[in-house]
Amino acid sequence: MFCFVVVEIFGHTYDFHFSKSFSVLVQNHRFVSYTFKEMIIFNMNLLRIDHLQPNNNTIIIYNHIFVNMKTLPKKFGDLVVKKRISSGHTSQVLLASYKDIPKVACKAIKKKDHENAIKKEAALMGQLQGIPHIPNLIGIIETRKYSFFIIEYYQGIKKSEFVSKINLFYMQKMLLFLLETLRIIHTMKIVHRDIKFNNLLILEDFSDVFLIDWGSGKNVDHKMRSTPGTQYTRSPDMLLGNRKYECSCDIWATGVLIYTILCNFKMPWYVKPTLKMIEIQIDYFGGKKFIRILKRLKLKLTDEVCALLVGHSEPTKKLEDEFDPEMKQKNLDDPDLVDLMKKLMEPDPTERISADEALHHPFFMKEIKEE
Repeated sequence: MFCFVVVEIFGHTYDFHFSKSFSVLVQNHRFVSYTFKEMIIFNMNLLRIDHLQPNNNTIIIYNHIFVNMKTLPKKFGDLVVKKRISSGHTSQVLLASYKDIPKVACKAIKKKDHENAIKKEAALMGQLQGIPHIPNLIGIIETRKYSFFIIEYYQGIKKSEFVSKINLFYMQKMLLFLLETLRIIHTMKIVHRDIKFNNLLILEDFSDVFLIDWGSGKNVDHKMRSTPGTQYTRSPDMLLGNRKYECSCDIWATGVLIYTILCNFKMPWYVKPTLKMIEIQIDYFGGKKFIRILKRLKLKLTDEVCALLVGHSEPTKKLEDEFDPEMKQKNLDDPDLVDLMKKLMEPDPTERISADEALHHPFFMKEIKEE
Protein backbone atom coordinates (compact mmCIF):
# COMPACT_ATOMS: atom_id res chain seq x y z
CA MET A 1 0.00 0.00 0.00
CA PHE A 2 1.21 3.50 -0.84
CA CYS A 3 0.40 6.68 1.04
CA PHE A 4 1.30 10.07 -0.44
CA VAL A 5 1.26 13.31 1.58
CA VAL A 6 2.00 16.80 0.29
CA VAL A 7 2.72 19.48 2.91
CA GLU A 8 4.68 22.70 3.15
CA ILE A 9 6.99 22.88 6.17
CA PHE A 10 8.88 26.13 5.75
CA GLY A 11 10.54 25.16 2.50
CA HIS A 12 11.98 21.78 3.55
CA THR A 13 11.50 18.44 1.76
CA TYR A 14 11.31 15.14 3.64
CA ASP A 15 10.77 11.49 2.72
CA PHE A 16 9.51 9.25 5.56
CA HIS A 17 9.24 5.44 5.51
CA PHE A 18 7.33 3.91 8.41
CA SER A 19 6.86 0.30 7.30
CA LYS A 20 6.54 -1.77 4.17
CA SER A 21 2.95 -0.65 3.89
CA PHE A 22 3.60 3.08 4.37
CA SER A 23 5.59 5.58 2.37
CA VAL A 24 5.02 9.22 3.27
CA LEU A 25 6.53 12.01 1.17
CA VAL A 26 6.60 15.56 2.50
CA GLN A 27 7.47 18.24 -0.05
CA ASN A 28 7.52 22.00 -0.47
CA HIS A 29 4.00 22.27 -1.93
CA ARG A 30 1.08 24.48 -0.99
CA PHE A 31 -2.21 22.65 -0.94
CA VAL A 32 -5.08 21.91 1.39
CA SER A 33 -6.84 18.93 2.85
CA TYR A 34 -6.50 16.63 5.83
CA THR A 35 -4.40 13.99 7.56
CA PHE A 36 -4.35 10.47 9.02
CA LYS A 37 -6.08 9.14 12.11
CA GLU A 38 -2.77 9.17 14.02
CA MET A 39 -0.27 11.71 12.84
CA ILE A 40 1.61 14.84 13.86
CA ILE A 41 2.47 17.66 11.48
CA PHE A 42 4.46 20.50 13.04
CA ASN A 43 4.96 24.01 11.63
CA MET A 44 2.68 23.38 8.70
CA ASN A 45 0.95 25.89 6.49
CA LEU A 46 -1.13 23.73 4.17
CA LEU A 47 -1.73 19.99 3.85
CA ARG A 48 -3.12 17.56 1.33
CA ILE A 49 -3.60 13.80 1.27
CA ASP A 50 -3.71 12.57 -2.32
CA HIS A 51 -3.90 8.83 -1.64
CA LEU A 52 -4.56 7.01 1.62
CA GLN A 53 -4.61 3.29 2.29
CA PRO A 54 -5.34 2.96 6.03
CA ASN A 55 -4.01 0.28 8.34
CA ASN A 56 -3.37 -0.05 12.05
CA ASN A 57 0.29 1.01 12.07
CA THR A 58 1.33 3.94 14.24
CA ILE A 59 2.76 6.78 12.16
CA ILE A 60 5.96 8.39 13.47
CA ILE A 61 7.20 11.83 12.43
CA TYR A 62 10.03 13.76 14.11
CA ASN A 63 10.37 10.92 16.64
CA HIS A 64 6.92 11.63 18.10
CA ILE A 65 4.66 8.60 18.49
CA PHE A 66 0.91 8.92 18.82
CA VAL A 67 -0.99 6.21 20.65
CA ASN A 68 -4.66 5.87 21.48
CA MET A 69 -5.37 8.55 24.13
CA LYS A 70 -8.11 8.23 26.72
CA THR A 71 -7.41 11.62 28.28
CA LEU A 72 -5.80 14.82 27.09
CA PRO A 73 -2.09 14.79 28.03
CA LYS A 74 -0.46 17.74 29.79
CA LYS A 75 2.69 17.23 27.74
CA PHE A 76 2.91 15.68 24.34
CA GLY A 77 6.13 16.05 22.37
CA ASP A 78 6.75 19.76 21.90
CA LEU A 79 3.22 20.69 22.96
CA VAL A 80 2.74 21.43 26.68
CA VAL A 81 -0.82 22.11 27.84
CA LYS A 82 -1.12 24.74 30.58
CA LYS A 83 -4.83 25.29 31.15
CA ARG A 84 -8.25 25.26 29.52
CA ILE A 85 -9.47 28.59 28.16
CA SER A 86 -12.97 27.64 27.05
CA SER A 87 -15.07 24.66 26.05
CA GLY A 88 -18.02 23.88 23.78
CA HIS A 89 -20.12 20.94 22.60
CA THR A 90 -17.45 19.36 20.42
CA SER A 91 -14.22 21.18 21.30
CA GLN A 92 -12.21 22.93 23.96
CA VAL A 93 -9.60 25.65 23.63
CA LEU A 94 -6.41 25.21 25.64
CA LEU A 95 -3.54 27.49 26.50
CA ALA A 96 -0.28 25.70 25.73
CA SER A 97 3.34 26.18 24.73
CA TYR A 98 4.82 24.74 21.58
CA LYS A 99 8.54 24.40 20.87
CA ASP A 100 10.05 27.89 21.36
CA ILE A 101 6.63 29.60 21.36
CA PRO A 102 5.68 30.24 25.02
CA LYS A 103 1.95 30.66 24.35
CA VAL A 104 -0.26 29.12 21.69
CA ALA A 105 -3.98 28.45 21.54
CA CYS A 106 -4.75 24.77 21.05
CA LYS A 107 -8.24 23.89 19.83
CA ALA A 108 -8.95 20.26 20.75
CA ILE A 109 -11.84 18.83 18.74
CA LYS A 110 -13.47 15.48 19.40
CA LYS A 111 -13.25 13.43 16.24
CA LYS A 112 -16.22 11.15 16.89
CA ASP A 113 -18.96 12.02 14.38
CA HIS A 114 -17.09 15.22 13.38
CA GLU A 115 -14.23 14.06 11.17
CA ASN A 116 -15.67 15.60 8.00
CA ALA A 117 -16.24 18.94 9.76
CA ILE A 118 -12.66 18.88 11.09
CA LYS A 119 -11.36 18.21 7.60
CA LYS A 120 -13.26 21.19 6.23
CA GLU A 121 -12.13 23.51 9.05
CA ALA A 122 -8.49 22.51 8.52
CA ALA A 123 -8.78 23.22 4.80
CA LEU A 124 -10.52 26.55 5.43
CA MET A 125 -7.90 27.72 7.92
CA GLY A 126 -5.26 26.93 5.30
CA GLN A 127 -6.97 29.39 2.96
CA LEU A 128 -7.11 32.04 5.69
CA GLN A 129 -3.36 32.08 6.42
CA GLY A 130 -1.94 35.60 6.46
CA ILE A 131 -5.26 37.46 6.38
CA PRO A 132 -5.26 40.44 8.79
CA HIS A 133 -7.16 40.00 12.06
CA ILE A 134 -7.32 36.20 11.80
CA PRO A 135 -4.89 34.16 13.98
CA ASN A 136 -2.69 31.91 11.84
CA LEU A 137 -2.68 28.14 12.05
CA ILE A 138 0.75 26.96 13.23
CA GLY A 139 0.21 23.20 13.04
CA ILE A 140 -2.12 20.25 13.46
CA ILE A 141 -1.76 17.23 15.73
CA GLU A 142 -3.87 14.15 15.14
CA THR A 143 -4.79 11.28 17.46
CA ARG A 144 -7.59 8.75 17.24
CA LYS A 145 -9.84 10.74 19.58
CA TYR A 146 -8.84 14.36 18.96
CA SER A 147 -7.64 16.82 16.37
CA PHE A 148 -5.48 19.57 17.87
CA PHE A 149 -5.29 22.85 15.95
CA ILE A 150 -2.25 24.83 17.15
CA ILE A 151 -3.05 28.51 16.57
CA GLU A 152 -1.40 31.85 17.29
CA TYR A 153 -2.36 33.06 20.77
CA TYR A 154 -3.50 36.55 21.69
CA GLN A 155 -4.79 37.67 25.08
CA GLY A 156 -8.27 39.13 24.71
CA ILE A 157 -10.31 41.10 27.23
CA LYS A 158 -13.31 39.64 29.02
CA LYS A 159 -16.87 40.83 28.49
CA SER A 160 -16.97 42.75 31.79
CA GLU A 161 -13.80 44.65 30.86
CA PHE A 162 -15.18 45.33 27.40
CA VAL A 163 -18.40 46.81 28.81
CA SER A 164 -16.33 48.99 31.12
CA LYS A 165 -13.99 50.26 28.41
CA ILE A 166 -16.14 50.46 25.28
CA ASN A 167 -16.78 53.92 23.87
CA LEU A 168 -17.48 55.35 20.42
CA PHE A 169 -13.76 55.56 19.56
CA TYR A 170 -13.14 51.91 20.40
CA MET A 171 -16.36 50.84 18.70
CA GLN A 172 -15.23 52.49 15.47
CA LYS A 173 -11.83 50.73 15.66
CA MET A 174 -13.36 47.35 16.45
CA LEU A 175 -15.89 47.49 13.61
CA LEU A 176 -13.26 48.78 11.19
CA PHE A 177 -11.03 45.76 11.89
CA LEU A 178 -13.94 43.33 11.65
CA LEU A 179 -15.39 44.73 8.42
CA GLU A 180 -11.94 44.87 6.81
CA THR A 181 -11.60 41.15 7.51
CA LEU A 182 -15.08 40.41 6.17
CA ARG A 183 -14.37 42.39 3.01
CA ILE A 184 -11.33 40.21 2.31
CA ILE A 185 -12.90 36.82 3.06
CA HIS A 186 -16.11 37.70 1.22
CA THR A 187 -14.02 38.56 -1.84
CA MET A 188 -12.64 35.02 -1.48
CA LYS A 189 -16.23 33.72 -1.25
CA ILE A 190 -15.68 32.56 2.35
CA VAL A 191 -18.20 33.14 5.15
CA HIS A 192 -17.67 32.84 8.90
CA ARG A 193 -21.36 32.23 9.81
CA ASP A 194 -20.97 32.69 13.55
CA ILE A 195 -19.99 36.31 14.16
CA LYS A 196 -20.68 37.26 17.76
CA PHE A 197 -18.85 38.83 20.68
CA ASN A 198 -17.51 35.48 21.96
CA ASN A 199 -15.82 34.91 18.60
CA LEU A 200 -13.98 38.21 18.69
CA LEU A 201 -10.64 38.37 20.43
CA ILE A 202 -10.14 42.02 21.39
CA LEU A 203 -6.79 43.23 22.71
CA GLU A 204 -6.80 45.22 25.92
CA ASP A 205 -6.05 48.55 24.24
CA PHE A 206 -8.28 47.77 21.23
CA SER A 207 -5.17 47.95 19.05
CA ASP A 208 -6.35 44.85 17.21
CA VAL A 209 -9.36 42.58 16.95
CA PHE A 210 -9.20 38.97 15.78
CA LEU A 211 -12.04 36.91 14.31
CA ILE A 212 -11.74 33.40 15.74
CA ASP A 213 -13.47 29.99 15.72
CA TRP A 214 -13.96 29.00 12.10
CA GLY A 215 -15.88 25.81 12.82
CA SER A 216 -18.98 27.21 11.08
CA GLY A 217 -16.98 28.83 8.29
CA LYS A 218 -17.51 27.72 4.70
CA ASN A 219 -16.68 28.37 1.09
CA VAL A 220 -19.87 29.75 -0.44
CA ASP A 221 -21.68 27.27 -2.67
CA HIS A 222 -25.22 26.09 -3.47
CA LYS A 223 -25.32 23.74 -0.46
CA MET A 224 -25.49 26.23 2.39
CA ARG A 225 -27.21 25.13 5.59
CA SER A 226 -29.88 27.43 7.03
CA THR A 227 -28.92 26.55 10.63
CA PRO A 228 -25.18 27.15 11.12
CA GLY A 229 -23.53 28.92 14.04
CA THR A 230 -25.43 30.55 16.89
CA GLN A 231 -29.18 30.85 16.49
CA TYR A 232 -29.73 34.44 17.61
CA THR A 233 -27.21 35.74 15.03
CA ARG A 234 -29.04 34.18 12.06
CA SER A 235 -30.73 36.55 9.63
CA PRO A 236 -34.50 36.53 9.00
CA ASP A 237 -34.08 34.86 5.60
CA MET A 238 -32.05 32.07 7.25
CA LEU A 239 -34.74 31.63 9.90
CA LEU A 240 -37.26 31.31 7.06
CA GLY A 241 -35.20 28.55 5.47
CA ASN A 242 -33.05 30.38 2.90
CA ARG A 243 -30.07 28.26 1.78
CA LYS A 244 -28.69 30.78 -0.75
CA TYR A 245 -27.70 33.52 1.69
CA GLU A 246 -23.98 33.69 0.76
CA CYS A 247 -21.96 36.50 2.41
CA SER A 248 -24.96 38.51 3.58
CA CYS A 249 -25.29 36.31 6.68
CA ASP A 250 -22.07 37.76 8.13
CA ILE A 251 -23.29 41.29 7.45
CA TRP A 252 -26.53 40.72 9.38
CA ALA A 253 -24.60 39.11 12.26
CA THR A 254 -22.28 42.16 12.42
CA GLY A 255 -25.34 44.37 12.79
CA VAL A 256 -26.62 42.05 15.53
CA LEU A 257 -23.22 42.37 17.23
CA ILE A 258 -23.61 46.15 17.34
CA TYR A 259 -27.18 45.84 18.57
CA THR A 260 -26.16 43.33 21.24
CA ILE A 261 -23.55 45.78 22.57
CA LEU A 262 -25.98 48.71 22.52
CA CYS A 263 -28.44 46.56 24.49
CA ASN A 264 -25.65 45.66 26.92
CA PHE A 265 -25.93 42.03 25.85
CA LYS A 266 -29.67 41.84 26.58
CA MET A 267 -31.08 41.85 23.05
CA PRO A 268 -34.79 40.96 22.58
CA TRP A 269 -34.47 37.68 20.64
CA TYR A 270 -31.44 36.27 22.46
CA VAL A 271 -31.70 32.45 22.85
CA LYS A 272 -35.26 31.92 21.65
CA PRO A 273 -36.87 29.13 19.56
CA THR A 274 -36.88 29.88 15.83
CA LEU A 275 -40.59 30.76 15.61
CA LYS A 276 -40.32 33.00 18.66
CA MET A 277 -37.35 34.78 17.12
CA ILE A 278 -39.33 35.36 13.91
CA GLU A 279 -42.28 36.68 15.93
CA ILE A 280 -40.08 39.12 17.85
CA GLN A 281 -38.28 40.28 14.69
CA ILE A 282 -41.63 40.91 13.00
CA ASP A 283 -42.41 43.29 15.89
CA TYR A 284 -39.28 45.32 15.07
CA PHE A 285 -39.16 45.09 11.27
CA GLY A 286 -42.79 44.50 10.27
CA GLY A 287 -44.48 41.62 8.49
CA LYS A 288 -44.24 43.33 5.08
CA LYS A 289 -40.47 42.82 5.14
CA PHE A 290 -40.86 39.12 5.83
CA ILE A 291 -43.48 38.67 3.10
CA ARG A 292 -41.15 40.44 0.66
CA ILE A 293 -38.29 38.09 1.65
CA LEU A 294 -40.51 35.04 1.15
CA LYS A 295 -41.60 36.22 -2.30
CA ARG A 296 -38.21 37.42 -3.57
CA LEU A 297 -36.35 34.32 -2.44
CA LYS A 298 -39.23 31.98 -3.29
CA LEU A 299 -39.24 30.45 0.17
CA LYS A 300 -42.01 28.22 1.51
CA LEU A 301 -44.55 29.96 3.72
CA THR A 302 -45.44 27.60 6.54
CA ASP A 303 -48.73 27.76 8.42
CA GLU A 304 -46.87 28.71 11.60
CA VAL A 305 -45.13 31.70 9.99
CA CYS A 306 -48.34 32.70 8.21
CA ALA A 307 -50.11 32.90 11.57
CA LEU A 308 -47.38 35.22 12.88
CA LEU A 309 -47.70 37.57 9.89
CA VAL A 310 -51.48 38.05 10.09
CA GLY A 311 -52.23 41.57 11.35
CA HIS A 312 -48.58 42.52 11.79
CA SER A 313 -47.66 44.21 8.52
CA GLU A 314 -46.01 47.22 10.21
CA PRO A 315 -43.40 47.38 13.00
CA THR A 316 -44.82 47.81 16.50
CA LYS A 317 -41.48 48.39 18.27
CA LYS A 318 -38.23 50.27 17.64
CA LEU A 319 -34.76 48.79 17.97
CA GLU A 320 -33.68 51.95 19.80
CA ASP A 321 -36.18 51.25 22.59
CA GLU A 322 -33.92 48.45 23.85
CA PHE A 323 -30.70 50.50 24.04
CA ASP A 324 -29.14 50.26 27.49
CA PRO A 325 -28.87 53.54 29.51
CA GLU A 326 -25.21 52.84 30.28
CA MET A 327 -24.43 52.54 26.57
CA LYS A 328 -26.31 55.76 25.87
CA GLN A 329 -24.16 57.52 28.45
CA LYS A 330 -21.14 56.37 26.47
CA ASN A 331 -22.66 58.05 23.36
CA LEU A 332 -23.01 54.69 21.64
CA ASP A 333 -26.46 55.73 20.42
CA ASP A 334 -24.59 57.93 17.95
CA PRO A 335 -26.88 58.52 14.92
CA ASP A 336 -24.25 57.37 12.40
CA LEU A 337 -23.53 54.17 14.33
CA VAL A 338 -27.26 53.42 14.66
CA ASP A 339 -27.75 54.06 10.94
CA LEU A 340 -24.86 51.69 10.12
CA MET A 341 -26.37 49.06 12.41
CA LYS A 342 -29.74 49.31 10.67
CA LYS A 343 -28.19 49.01 7.21
CA LEU A 344 -26.31 45.91 8.34
CA MET A 345 -29.51 44.54 9.90
CA GLU A 346 -31.61 45.00 6.78
CA PRO A 347 -33.93 41.94 6.89
CA ASP A 348 -34.01 41.57 3.09
CA PRO A 349 -30.61 40.15 2.02
CA THR A 350 -31.03 41.60 -1.48
CA GLU A 351 -31.06 45.10 0.06
CA ARG A 352 -28.41 44.50 2.76
CA ILE A 353 -25.14 46.40 2.25
CA SER A 354 -21.82 44.62 1.70
CA ALA A 355 -18.74 44.84 3.92
CA ASP A 356 -17.09 47.15 1.37
CA GLU A 357 -20.13 49.43 1.34
CA ALA A 358 -20.20 49.43 5.13
CA LEU A 359 -16.57 50.58 5.25
CA HIS A 360 -17.61 53.67 3.27
CA HIS A 361 -20.42 54.52 5.67
CA PRO A 362 -20.31 58.03 7.27
CA PHE A 363 -19.60 56.41 10.67
CA PHE A 364 -16.09 55.58 9.46
CA MET A 365 -15.59 58.88 7.66
CA LYS A 366 -15.68 61.04 10.76
CA GLU A 367 -12.85 61.49 13.23
CA ILE A 368 -13.72 60.37 16.77
CA LYS A 369 -11.42 61.51 19.54
CA GLU A 370 -10.12 58.96 22.02
CA GLU A 371 -11.61 59.54 25.45
